[in-house]
Formats: sequence, C-alpha cells, structure tokens
Amino acid sequence: MTIKFIVTIFILINLKLPIINLIDIGFISLLILFLIITKINCSIKELFFIKKLSLFTILLITIINIFIPKLSIEEAHSIFLNNNDINVIGKFLPKKIIKEIHKNYDNFDVERMVKSHDGEYFQSVEKFNKLKTLNTPFAFSSDSFFQNQKYSRQVEKINFSSRENLRIGQLNTLYYNFAFDKKFRRILPYYVAFEIPSLARGSFICSKGNLFYHFSKKNEPEDFFAHLDFTKNTDNNCIEYKKEFQKLYIIGYSINEEDNLSVKLKKNNYLIITEFIKYISIITILLIFSFSLGKVKLTDNFYIYSISVFSTAILALIRDSNLLTGLRYFRGGADGLLHYSFGQDIIRYLSKGEYFSALRGGEDVFYFMPGLRYFSSMNNGFFGDTSFGYLILVTFLPFAIFILFRKLTNRKISYFLFISFIFFPIFENMGFGYFNYIWQIARNHAETLSITLIIIALSLIIDIEDKKINLKYIKIFFSFFLFSFAVLARPNFLPTATIFTLYVVLKFYFRGNYFSIVIVLLAFSFIFLCFAHNIYFGNNYSLFTNANVHFAFTDIYSNLNFKDETNVVFEQFKKWNPLYKIHRLFILLIIFYCIICYKQNLFTYALFLSVILQHSVLLLTHPSSRYAYLAWLLTFVLFIKIEFSNKILQKLFFKLIKK
Repeated sequence: MTIKFIVTIFILINLKLPIINLIDIGFISLLILFLIITKINCSIKELFFIKKLSLFTILLITIINIFIPKLSIEEAHSIFLNNNDINVIGKFLPKKIIKEIHKNYDNFDVERMVKSHDGEYFQSVEKFNKLKTLNTPFAFSSDSFFQNQKYSRQVEKINFSSRENLRIGQLNTLYYNFAFDKKFRRILPYYVAFEIPSLARGSFICSKGNLFYHFSKKNEPEDFFAHLDFTKNTDNNCIEYKKEFQKLYIIGYSINEEDNLSVKLKKNNYLIITEFIKYISIITILLIFSFSLGKVKLTDNFYIYSISVFSTAILALIRDSNLLTGLRYFRGGADGLLHYSFGQDIIRYLSKGEYFSALRGGEDVFYFMPGLRYFSSMNNGFFGDTSFGYLILVTFLPFAIFILFRKLTNRKISYFLFISFIFFPIFENMGFGYFNYIWQIARNHAETLSITLIIIALSLIIDIEDKKINLKYIKIFFSFFLFSFAVLARPNFLPTATIFTLYVVLKFYFRGNYFSIVIVLLAFSFIFLCFAHNIYFGNNYSLFTNANVHFAFTDIYSNLNFKDETNVVFEQFKKWNPLYKIHRLFILLIIFYCIICYKQNLFTYALFLSVILQHSVLLLTHPSSRYAYLAWLLTFVLFIKIEFSNKILQKLFFKLIKK
C-alpha cells in the first residue's frame, strides 16, 4: 500500500496539478488500473536497499520532467453584465478594445437578461444598469490553487470554441444564477486575455471572432495590458509568433451568440516534443512500478474497472460532452449550481489563507446538503474548473457493485448484474441503472457521491462475514470514513451508515477485537463535523441541517408539494411507489416473507433494517426520483442476496408447479 502511494505521488508530480487535460485524466485512469492489477512483491526496505535502481530511475525521470522548460501561459478572463462591469475591466484592457466592447454591447439583449433573473437588481432595466458584479478586472479560477499566477490562472494550451471549452468557472457561481432562461447563461458576455511567453515562438494562433494581438520585443511592466497597442485580426488569419519577439499578447471577447470567439494555439515542435516526453515518462514509471516493484495479473477487476471507465466516458458524452471536454454549466436556480458556487468560495478562501472562512462553507448553519460543497472544493483544487474528480470517483460505483455482488453471490451472477447495471438497465427503477448516476453528476447533485461511497464501504466491510479474513486497521478506518462522508453529503442516508456501523461493532465485540471498535467509532465520528460547524459558526445545535421544510406533514412541505391535496399520507405513498411500479412492492413482500421464514446471517438482517429505515425516510421527506435511489438500490441488493441464499423464487415456482 505504501509503495502504491509513493508511485501515485510520482505520477501526480509528473502530470502536474491541476489535472485539467482529458489526456491527463486518461493517464489517471491508467494509473488506477495499474494499481488494481499490480501486486507488490517488495517491502519499503527492499525498495530502498534492493530495488534502488528502480527507485532511482523513477526519481531521475521525475526530476528531468520537472526541469524541462514547459509552456506556461498567463490567462485573465471575466464575465461582464453591464456598463459598470465594462468600466471595471477597462482598468485592465486597452481603451481601444473597451470602446469596441461598448459598441457591441449595444446589441446585447438586456431585456432578456432582466427577465431571466428574480433578484433585486433585475426588476427593471434601470435597476439592472446600477448593478455591479465585478470588484476586480479578472475573475478567480479554481485552476490557480496550485499555481503562482498573475491573473486568473496559468494554462499550457489554448484551444476553445465556446464558453464551455474555455472553462470560465465564474459562471457557475451565485452571481450568475439565471433561473428562468437555461440557455441564456451560455451566451453571457466575457473577455479573455493571454500572455504567451517566448517558449511558444514558431507557433501559430488561429482564431474566429473578436481577437486582438500585440507582439512585444521586451518584457512589459505589470500594468502593461491597458497601455499596449493591439491590432485586430480582422481577416481571422493564423498569426505566426515570430522568433524576434519576446511576448505575444492576445485579447478576445464575445458578447452575443452570433459573435462567438474561438482561438487555437498550434504549438511548435519543441512544445509537442516536451508534451510527448511527459507522457512517455509517466508510462515508463508505470511499467517500472508494475514489472520491477510488483507482479501484474489480469484479474476480473482489471476488465470490470476498464469497462466502468469506458461506460462512464460514453454516458458523460451522451449526457453533456462538456463534462469531458470543458466546463458543465449547471442550471440556474438549481442545487447543483449552489453547491458548486460554495465549493468555489471554499477553494478561493483556501488560496488566500482564510481557513475559517473556508471551513464555514458559505453558511453559519447548514441548510443545504453540507458535504457536497467541500467535495466540490477538493475536486476544484485537484481538477480545476472541471467535473473530472466526480467522474473519476463514480467509475468505482459499478466496480464496487461487481465486488459486492461477487462476495454476496458468485462470479457469474455478479458479471450478469454488472452488465445489466451498465448496459441494460432493466432494473433502473430499483436504482440499478448507471446512467441515472451520471445524470446526477451532470446536475452536480450529492446522491451519486454518497451512494458511491456507501457501496464502496459495503464491498469492503462485507469481508467481516468471513472469519478467515482479518480486516486491516487502515481498511476499517477508510470504510467508515466513507460512511461518515456519505452522510455529510446526504444526511438522509444516516440510517444505513449507522446500522452498518452497529453491525460491525457487534461483530468485533463478539470476537473480542476491541481496538477495531475504537477505529470504527473514530472514523464514524466525522459525521459530527456538521454539528460542530453549526455550533461554532451559528450557535445552533442542529445535527446536520435546519432544513425542516423538507419533512412531510409540515404545512410548508404540503403547500409546496401537494397544493390543495388534503391526504398527505396518500400522496406520499403514491409518490413513493406509483401503481405502474407495483413489481417493487412484490419484491418487498418476497423480502419480508424470506426474512420471517428463513434464518439469515447478521449482514442480511443489517441490510434489511437499513432498507426499512431508508424507505421510512422517504415517506417522511421526498419519496421519489433521486431521493429514492439508495433505498431501492439496497432493496435490490437485499433481494439478490436473499434469492441467492434461500432460492426463494425457485421454491415458490416448484410449489406452484406441484399444485
């Protein structure tokens, strides 16, 4: 485990954070595959004393890769909504370009903007003109967390043809929460500026739209942009970065959908070669790791995880290609945008060293789901303004489902269920359809995060049923940390996490393994972080959130969800299981019958109790859609476990035949 961790660190150093390139994400997936298929056959001592040549080679490759000069382009960007914002960016951009922006802004549909928002400044055009959203001429970017940037961020390439490709994360913040016009958020006015160093000389800049450029034979002062004489690329020709210049400065903007800006940097041979060396270095390290420090074995896990990665990419492309190729713009007025905005605030506070503001997470007392904002900030730190972190995490969901069913049933059944989950979602209304979980990532909801963590944890702790397997302390701690974070991201899942915590505690208690109990409780105690947050920042004693409006049988909930309906109980049941899904009730009846009539192991009883409690939560809150995924998924897992253990369907079938 320690050697795998060391190799992972070396790979991340070679890739360089943040990891925002799709090719780099491919190498992260390749790294995970190598970690899965490689069994380490040397210890840490052997690594330093016997396998010294392997370690030295990895270290040398990394050092060479680090010190090879690489392209680092300074980028500034920002959205602007009205003339007040244009005046702010006017402190940074040349007057000549600002004059053109003002002129083109006259064609912008301000009326549409006003109608798309319900905020105080959007009640009329007059009020909107007084709005001021910008304090600085360039926006913060999550890409910059590990950088020492001048402006918004540093980039290694320029290649975009839309706002999504450019990845302006600023748009996924509450300032731009245009709830009544989904498409309008994708065409908001913006500018982008690049400072390209001499390393790119011999490259070409190709563009369409409003692009301006300036070549300089010297390094300009810090406040240079506003004082330089830019030339407009009126013919949209490719511009050659000639060798006699020290810097190339580029400014572009887009105000309307019709004047879309696209820019591409066609790199010189040196930059192409250095990029090639980077990837060859990573492949070399992986090969040394697998064949010198370990032993490669292509098991089921290799094929299952490979298919999981492939299906994740395909489903993401189907849902929204920007999940892979750019920045997914979350729908205005929805929870996903809110949590992403909180996450951006957290990473911005961390970058400034304001740690208490970061821990506050945007609320003194949590109302919205607490954990997702912190997960979003971690994703933004390591993967910039992308959804890559969430997508990498979800690749473990089908993988963990396969592992879980293989331990509950056998290899053949687990393969069949895995294929069904990914490719033939016939049990989709039981929460057993992978596409639904990708769809929730596209909305930046917490369900996929929490359910993935819970299924991974279940696939790990189920080993406790086998007395021959001794769970390592790190595995125990990791499993229950996953349970606790799943609850932080989605407090509705507290029953499941609590039941399985008690189940494992009982198992260790009967075996006399008291130290393992301490580790379980220590890891699970992270669920009290929300409680500590609410006390510290808000002097409030809510365990998780104060969102009582989401509990049924309150007046506000009834008015929001049932309008004039008086029978709240009937409405809850109707939403929980509509008549056309009556087969789900039959499955529940079979489960009850089997639990009553056949003796089960403790894991099955724990799973049964968690199913009952999760369905009870649904009947007390929101009983359908994404809120119901975990309850029905656990129901399906329990049904398969019972059927495999007791062959209940076969027995019922033979009874009917005899009659």
